[in-house]
Amino acid sequence: MGIFNITFNGVAGKTISAQLQHDFKLADFIAKIKEVIGDDAYRFVVNGKQLNHEDESIFNAQKSIISNNVTIYYIKRMVGGSQKDISGIIDLIKLDYKLNLMFMETTEKECAFCLGTESCLTFCCNPICVECFSRHFERCLEQVRSLEMTKLIIPCLNCKKIILPEKFFPSGEFINLLLSLETGKALVNNIDCQICTCGTFLKNEALYSQQTCDTCNRVFCFFCNRDWDETAMKNDQFTCHQNCEYENKLTFEMVPMQ
Repeated sequence: MGIFNITFNGVAGKTISAQLQHDFKLADFIAKIKEVIGDDAYRFVVNGKQLNHEDESIFNAQKSIISNNVTIYYIKRMVGGSQKDISGIIDLIKLDYKLNLMFMETTEKECAFCLGTESCLTFCCNPICVECFSRHFERCLEQVRSLEMTKLIIPCLNCKKIILPEKFFPSGEFINLLLSLETGKALVNNIDCQICTCGTFLKNEALYSQQTCDTCNRVFCFFCNRDWDETAMKNDQFTCHQNCEYENKLTFEMVPMQ
């Protein structure tokens, strides 16, 4: 039957490549998880849908979405949920963007926007210098950070056509990081999902506020995502009681676990 490629993403932009047989079963999927991640104590999301890897009949009905080149996001279960901005991922994007500029093809032309003769990128309709494009790209990111935009959109400055990241940026890892921004933003709209400042996706099983990230060992309030203050915060469900931004948002719908 042959094999196909999949990608696991658990820390923003950092991916693990793997392969599955086309006729794979639940046992094969779990074995692959343990091989590349270490254990299956995670929640797995594909195209916004959670996989049920604990019930074989449900998994069999879902597994068609696990197709060639799909990205599977794995979210750490915490036993100890969430509205946090995604500033951590945006800051990672800004840092990686500067590195990506080194690999982007430029030519000496007149920039269509500042009219200077500079090293220009070809971006949709017009040549645009690196400085002008960088300002445009960072402005798009800040619109997501400020909640002005619900997802990252990079329009052409001339015709306003939306340019897909994979059609412009050369680095697959950087493109995955941009996709993590959109997926992460969707996940943290749910009370039981959070993104640590290190970029790791997390899921809170018991909804108590004090949690520790297994990736960076930071102790923090799951709901306001601030470092834990033992002298002021209380480890209760849904809130740390220290000006916790989620305390007044308890009417948010929980994410179903299937």
